Amino acid sequence: MLLGRVAENAPLPYQCRLEHQNKNWHLVLTAPVSLAALFTAKLGVVATLLLLVQAFFCLLYVCGGLLAGLSASLPAELPGWLLRGWIAAMTIAVFQLALSMRIKSFATPVGIGLCAVFFGLGMYVLKLGLFFPHSLLTVGMGVLSQEGLDFGSNVVFLLMNALFEVGISTVVLRRLRKSDVLA
Repeated sequence: MLLGRVAENAPLPYQCRLEHQNKNWHLVLTAPVSLAALFTAKLGVVATLLLLVQAFFCLLYVCGGLLAGLSASLPAELPGWLLRGWIAAMTIAVFQLALSMRIKSFATPVGIGLCAVFFGLGMYVLKLGLFFPHSLLTVGMGVLSQEGLDFGSNVVFLLMNALFEVGISTVVLRRLRKSDVLA
């Protein structure tokens, strides 16, 4: 699962790579498109890709069970795991996209994302997983607990994801309005 989380972080810096080359940000920032629309469009592309990744993950899950000779039906929690996984991946995507829009280097946001994954696992082990964006994927998909979340935990999970997504988006858009990207 750790490799999957790192792989989800990797394409996001690439999402802004074209703009960082040859000072294309200046061209983008002079276009008659708001920063919020640009950020939302980039996030929409990432959301679609993450949805495809979740569908592929589900396909691999089912095929793996069939190849292993498991005859039991699919767990009832599977749709919840997949949906919460997508929501948590979107939260991580907002964080990574914010870094990628702000930092010119391709490797720096990837490195920060990788370090955040390890920090997020530590936060999860300390039972503080809901308070760090990179822990939410582990919480939402029930990676270590193999149980579905109850109603109250689902509400808290959704609220924390919304809080992180709105908070990070607001901060990055406010900063981009006031200053250019880092060199």
